[in-house]
Amino acid sequence: MRRVQGKCFSQEEINRIKHLLSSTDMTLQEIAERMSCSKSAVVGINHTFQIRDYHGRRSFWSVAGVPMAA
Repeated sequence: MRRVQGKCFSQEEINRIKHLLSSTDMTLQEIAERMSCSKSAVVGINHTFQIRDYHGRRSFWSVAGVPMAA
């Protein structure tokens, strides 16, 4: 279990969020809604594992150097 933004996440939940961040074009809010957590928790996981890079813009991000629109 890991605590992020006031919620305890199992390793399975963290892995699911990481998968959604890296393999879908879902917004952070959509991922939060799917995982029943706050957007800030998803942002925290993204920040910890550095999955998406937003290049200072909220509507543009990349995963492993591949640009994607959010």
